Amino acid sequence: MKQTIFISLLMLLPIMAWADDSGDCGENAEWTYEESTKTLTISGSGALYDFVVSDHEYVRTKWLSLVIQTIIIEDGVTSLGHEAFAGFNNLTSVTIGNDVKSIGYWTFSGCSNLTTISIPNSVTSIDPYAFQDCSSLTSIIIPVSVTSIGDQAFYNCSSLATLTILSGVTSIGSNAFSGCSSITEVHLGIKKPFIINQSDFPNRANATLYVPYGSKKLYEKASVWQEFKAIVEPDYDQGTCGDNVTYTYDSKTHFLTISGTGPMEDLCDEYGWYAAPWDNYKNEIEKVIIENGVTSIGGYTFYDCSGLTSVTIPDGVTIIGPCAFYNCSSLVSISIPDGVTSIGSFSGCSSLVSISIPDGVTSIGSFSGCSSLTSISIPNSVTSIGSFDGCSSLTSVIIPVGVTSICNGAFSGCSSLTSVNIPKGVTSIGSNTFLNCSSLISLTIPDGVTSIGDDAFYGCSGLTTLTIPDGVLSIGSSAFFDCSAMTSISIPNTVTSIGSSAFGCCSALISITIPANVTSINQNTFGACSSLSSVSIPIGVSSIGNDAFSGCSSLTSIIIPDGMTSIGNYAFSMVVSKRV
Repeated sequence: MKQTIFISLLMLLPIMAWADDSGDCGENAEWTYEESTKTLTISGSGALYDFVVSDHEYVRTKWLSLVIQTIIIEDGVTSLGHEAFAGFNNLTSVTIGNDVKSIGYWTFSGCSNLTTISIPNSVTSIDPYAFQDCSSLTSIIIPVSVTSIGDQAFYNCSSLATLTILSGVTSIGSNAFSGCSSITEVHLGIKKPFIINQSDFPNRANATLYVPYGSKKLYEKASVWQEFKAIVEPDYDQGTCGDNVTYTYDSKTHFLTISGTGPMEDLCDEYGWYAAPWDNYKNEIEKVIIENGVTSIGGYTFYDCSGLTSVTIPDGVTIIGPCAFYNCSSLVSISIPDGVTSIGSFSGCSSLVSISIPDGVTSIGSFSGCSSLTSISIPNSVTSIGSFDGCSSLTSVIIPVGVTSICNGAFSGCSSLTSVNIPKGVTSIGSNTFLNCSSLISLTIPDGVTSIGDDAFYGCSGLTTLTIPDGVLSIGSSAFFDCSAMTSISIPNTVTSIGSSAFGCCSALISITIPANVTSINQNTFGACSSLSSVSIPIGVSSIGNDAFSGCSSLTSIIIPDGMTSIGNYAFSMVVSKRV
């Protein structure tokens, strides 16, 4: 009796094994089947097998013996192998996990009763024939993460009525939608038409094509696309401008709304800057509303938005990137919230009258060309400032004590600037710093400054007095050229070099003492100083350049020391007399 039972059990072993409801379907992936719900669940991690390989065909053979109506692919699985679920005639719905990146060749091909499937944002590619002959599929959304759709991927999906392809797709294979004879609506997030075949969308003469804002004319001219019954462009545009940040533009109100959480995308890198998503209509935007949750405004985000008049920035934003509002020529005012630590350039905002910068900001970019800006309050937390050149309405500036350097041309062309303080930590006055600041009357250069750059005070025609501290070693070329109201200036003994034309055209300058450490007087250094009446040249000077004192018509006496080796052409032209 025992022997008979043992033999019977051996005979049943293959049947029992065949009735198993679980197994492997990838190196680290497994499957389970629930008979009561007719559900196949795929779990684990990594890729499924490519089932066109004969070594794994036994798994598909097992699945095909089951009645599978639902497939659940859990998170962790990264790709669906070639032909994995092809020919599952009982399958009606599929849930794909958020880690799947690719859907392989023929994966769902021939699933003739599949009516719905949701493709997650993790998927980047849909391979050829992936959904071929899914004749009951009625709608599908291709997420923004998908960049390519393979040949005949949806071939002969004859019940497909609504198709949505978001903006990530850059290529669609041959006949990808051929045989989709029921399509009545195609929604595209792609602004530039891609090439499709005549066989794609065979029902297009009876279908409506929905295209992104600003792209209707392109589709009306594009081959095949132009044959749709109607091409509709919305009154708004929308899309992404950060990993978790989106935008919506309303063409009726001209409002651009930024929503979401985290930082906006930076539109600049080491190679330069690139266009914002709203670049095609950037000049139409009148108001920007940045909602709570957004934490930074990316570099070059609103570059050249010339119609922008108003910006709302919420608490929570900590960074305004470089050139974020560059050339927003209609922007009148902007309020920077507490919490911001870095402000990029507002250069070219020619209508900007005022700006409030909160405590806590440590760096400020350029305000170059903000010709309507009358005042700016820079908090003491700031340690770095950009240029204010061309701010022709700016009357006064207080530079915080923490700032140690002032960039070249910082206040160039600030023709209304009457006063500016320079903190003690600054060590140099750069080139063109106060170029053509014609309303600047007086200025104190602090101790610690060691150099005054070329053209630093060029054209400061209202400057009457200036004190140069001990410690300055050099005065650059044309540093005080055309300071026509300056009557006197004291040059400290620490100065060893004075550049050419440094005091040229200082027509009110009466007297000047050249420091003993100077060894040469360069070309036109005191040219056209028509009020200069006396000057003493130190005994260490060995050369005097061309036109050094040319046009000094009031200079009646000048002492030239022994040891002079070179006197340039016209060095004393128009000088009444000189004493050697």
